[in-house]
Amino acid sequence: MRSIAVYRRDESGQRLVAHCCGEGIFHLGEGAVGRAGAEGTPTIEREGDIATVAVPSMQGEVCRGVTTFRCDTGGDFRGACEVWRRNERGELGLAENLYAGLDRLEQITKYVKFPRRAGLPGRVWDDRFPRVLGALQDSKHFIRVAAARTEQLTSAVGIPFMGRPPELDAVLLLLNTKQTPIAKAMEVWARDLTTNQLRIVSADYGPYTALASVSRRLSLRHGEGLAGRVFRDSAPYATHDLLGKEFPRGDCFAEYGFEQGVGLPVFIGADLVASVNLYL
Repeated sequence: MRSIAVYRRDESGQRLVAHCCGEGIFHLGEGAVGRAGAEGTPTIEREGDIATVAVPSMQGEVCRGVTTFRCDTGGDFRGACEVWRRNERGELGLAENLYAGLDRLEQITKYVKFPRRAGLPGRVWDDRFPRVLGALQDSKHFIRVAAARTEQLTSAVGIPFMGRPPELDAVLLLLNTKQTPIAKAMEVWARDLTTNQLRIVSADYGPYTALASVSRRLSLRHGEGLAGRVFRDSAPYATHDLLGKEFPRGDCFAEYGFEQGVGLPVFIGADLVASVNLYL
């Protein structure tokens, strides 16, 4: 992974402006950032060995921002991004993809379809809610488990795109490998209806056991941490200051050498239901 950037909609509603870690201004429909914002589903663009995955945050039909992941596929990076859409048979088929150094997974996936409730994409579709899945090499919920073992896949996050519920527009899967994870830690945060605070509902921290321990006990108010800022702004949020922004667990991020985090809002129609947090 080379970098993450966040672009937010400006007051005109027609442009996406760099908010954190990015550069430039994109009109809707312009470049990967603008196309994702205009179409409302993830877009993958390749230029030489550099691939850009642009992930929109759609509140109904309004784009609240776009998050980009830039990967150098010509180096030693190994990982995958998949965009799944419904086909004429009512199953999820692969629409766009990025496979860096994962030839076996790419070959197998050409023939895979996911009915509703099947595999990680089908569960995300049925739940209408994002999900982190760890231990892919042994997971009964990951249908391509043989490829996961061969390719040393470790974890994945699935994100639904439902700008017009109850219809599903797409499911995005980001898949980590042991050698070069897209994100070292993945979390899904949602509002606790009892306390109105935010809590983790699914996560994977890999070998970072101390971070896992402190994180699973944590609750946040709106405006606190990445998740709290996502819920406060109803827009994606990124930072290089995990030590300052992620109190009280910022010390853990610093100890493990995490440098950057991003929170992606997940909307079902106009309703903000979750924040997907990724840490590098």
